[in-house]
Amino acid sequence: MASELLLMYHEQHRAAKLFAGTGISRKAYHVQQVTDFVKMYPQLFVTPGMKHELAILFAEHHDDGRFLQFQTIGSLSDRQFSHREAGAQMLDAFCKEHLPSGREIPQDVLFLRAVMLYHGQLCKFDTTTVPASSIPYIMAISAADELENSMSCVSYLKRNYYDDEKKLSYDDTISDEVWSFYETATKFDKMLYCHTYAEYILFAATLAVCSCHKYGNFAKDLFKLPGYGYMSTLEGFHDIFFELLSEQDACRAYEILRHYICD
Repeated sequence: MASELLLMYHEQHRAAKLFAGTGISRKAYHVQQVTDFVKMYPQLFVTPGMKHELAILFAEHHDDGRFLQFQTIGSLSDRQFSHREAGAQMLDAFCKEHLPSGREIPQDVLFLRAVMLYHGQLCKFDTTTVPASSIPYIMAISAADELENSMSCVSYLKRNYYDDEKKLSYDDTISDEVWSFYETATKFDKMLYCHTYAEYILFAATLAVCSCHKYGNFAKDLFKLPGYGYMSTLEGFHDIFFELLSEQDACRAYEILRHYICD
């Protein structure tokens, strides 16, 4: 059973209300998808010793910091203001306001704070400030978040490109290193390797092949289902490749992705 403080936070920060009318309402859909993954597939994301109920709650609130981030800087740039830090700040402020003086913060609230701070960045985990027992929850939410991100990118890549949201070069160049990462399903740092939109599109596709490599038939089946405005996520990538890449690169990129999903 979740603590009273966590349930109170949950009621006041439901994603649908938090992101409504903010300019980033699409984040509510992402959060719902991540939450549904954790809720519907505990065999993938919940390990012995974890409480499924808590994992679901943490999934729903892992990206709360996006609200404060967008409210503060008007964008979703983690370089300017980390949404992870923003989420922890929101939770800290809530605890300060609602936790009676002298009372310890409940463990599940500390776990949520850890998930907010370290989802997708477990390598930066600090055991001096966060309980180590929160690690399974961080790993679970990171995995569900990673899987959803690898699919949902088809819903915004064109907007990124045409609105020049990433301030990258429109040169068609894709480095040999980026092709190698993509072909071998190796995650890479987009800040270091993506200098053109073509490379950025392959970064997104690399997330997809990594998910197929990591989660096998479960992920492959998801990529074949309707979603994000397409008959399938695979079809979405096909559409993006052939609209935004050179024809030669589009053919090569699609064949690699099709191999990972269909073979």
